[in-house]
Amino acid sequence: MSEFYLYRHVRKDLNVPFYVGIGTKPLNYSKETQEFKRAFCGVINNGSRSIWWKNVFLKSNSQVDVEILYVTDSWDTVKEK
Repeated sequence: MSEFYLYRHVRKDLNVPFYVGIGTKPLNYSKETQEFKRAFCGVINNGSRSIWWKNVFLKSNSQVDVEILYVTDSWDTVKEK
């Protein structure tokens, strides 16, 4: 059974959220960055993010906080949040 999570990216320079997303936890992981891989994608590696996301990331001097907001095993619940 899959677990889903809701996360957001917050610009440190303005303390303003600029992205909210949903990810799926893998069955096996050893670190938080692997557990919440989609949330950290682009923040700690050169992940597949949109041009818009990358522009905001660069304007914030690459200083972004990742906040895990909610974890559940229900896709409908995480979408509702």
